Amino acid sequence: MAQSIDIDWNGVALILDADRAAFAPDTRDLLLADVHFGKAAAFRAGACPVPEAVTDADLGRLTSLLNRYAPARVIILGDLLHAREAHNPATLGALRAWRQVHAVSILLIRGNHDVRAGDPPADLAIDCVDPPFTLGAIDLDHHPPTNPARPTIAGHVHPGVTLHARVGHAMRARCFRFGARVAILPAFGAFTGTDSIRARTTDRIFALDDSSIIEVGNMPEIRTRSTRAPASR
Repeated sequence: MAQSIDIDWNGVALILDADRAAFAPDTRDLLLADVHFGKAAAFRAGACPVPEAVTDADLGRLTSLLNRYAPARVIILGDLLHAREAHNPATLGALRAWRQVHAVSILLIRGNHDVRAGDPPADLAIDCVDPPFTLGAIDLDHHPPTNPARPTIAGHVHPGVTLHARVGHAMRARCFRFGARVAILPAFGAFTGTDSIRARTTDRIFALDDSSIIEVGNMPEIRTRSTRAPASR
């Protein structure tokens, strides 16, 4: 089982990493989506006892990706902050401490949660733009477009698959989905769920566990069901 898989998609070289991100070596951009920092704080504000440690875990995986690929820029395809409750001392303190160590350029393409949460504080030095964002021959967006004018990589859906090895044995996994014109990244945040996807026979599906990635799109043991992602995702 591999930590990463190299693919070519619409003429763009990409390295898909088990840590829920894609690296574009030609431009040295690290792409990830749906981080949802502060989601735990939002749940705590609603009287649900959730630990803040998920922020540190996500920042730790992001640090590992920086060490592995040394990107010139990190591009977040929407939903960096989960809600206005993310603007709390614990979450912002962890982000500020991380930024003091890692001065990499960060670009946020605003998603639906970013609109509600508001842009991150200026001292985090995160540039924010509305979608879509052009990256060479492709576009980057938060919501997957229905009829894209250009090949587009997006997030929002939190794609997942259920793999059935045999009767009674199944595994739920996050995944990358690469269609002919639209690709969807897995949710980066640890405190996020998944929605099952309807895989076309021409799609390439890459399932993830905690440390490895494997292509499963045309394997007979993969089964998926269609679940419409809620508008508030």
